[in-house]
Amino acid sequence: MRKLALPMILLALTFTIQAAKADGPPAADVSCSLTDTGVRYGVSMVFTGSGVSFNSLRYEWDVLVAEAGKNPTLISSYGPRTLYTTTTGNGLELTYETILGIAKNDPNASLLVYANSVFSDGISTLTNKTGKGCYVSLPDVLKNKNDRALVLQKAAADKAAADKAAADKAAADKAAIEQILQGLIAKSQVADDLIAKYSEMSPIMKVNLAKFSFSRPTIPVSITPDFTLANAQDLDTRFNQFTTNLNAFIQTLSKNTATTITCVKGKVVKKVTAVGPKCPVGYKVK
Repeated sequence: MRKLALPMILLALTFTIQAAKADGPPAADVSCSLTDTGVRYGVSMVFTGSGVSFNSLRYEWDVLVAEAGKNPTLISSYGPRTLYTTTTGNGLELTYETILGIAKNDPNASLLVYANSVFSDGISTLTNKTGKGCYVSLPDVLKNKNDRALVLQKAAADKAAADKAAADKAAADKAAIEQILQGLIAKSQVADDLIAKYSEMSPIMKVNLAKFSFSRPTIPVSITPDFTLANAQDLDTRFNQFTTNLNAFIQTLSKNTATTITCVKGKVVKKVTAVGPKCPVGYKVK
């Protein structure tokens, strides 16, 4: 896939070169590149004259075929220059299958493409055929097409695998989050029971425990998309610390606050109020 402009073939092309008119279309040099499906052709031009409007330009695309076994770098290897199509845009894309059809189904042929710039001012039409062409060999086009197909297939397979891995991780994370939240609900109930138990022992304990409860981490009611497994694990750690602090707080309050406990012995019930109350001998805390 190269421009047909090698020194050894320039001599063969000199018979077609003509001086471009100053007020006519400039020469259109063709470049070509392999794509996922075939070949993309484009033209480049240098405007040196006047009176040419981009809107009035069109391009006649000529094709020449070199049969299998012939040197694609020699103009003498190619057949006649044949008009393939005309476009107003300065680009042309051909699939491998289209090129193969132009080459009469010869998979080892080469295709040379020229672009003739055509300018019409409404009165006369001027055509410049002095531009350079670009050729490709069909084996190169097919190999690139197949290679690109493999690359695209691998990319699609990799994406599918990555998507599945991400979906599996999301499902596993969701299950882990739900498990952590269920555990937190159970821990929260234990904390509620503990606070309720000690709140009954004295008004001071009730007030202080109510204030302490404001430090309890909030457990979300539902899982939102932005609530991650790391968030759940962090919440679990903070709630464990809250439980530890709650027990320590209750112990401290119990040592310094008079509380009331209920003691029973058989059918006999006694209430004991004191700092660190204890049931009399033979009685048990109800």
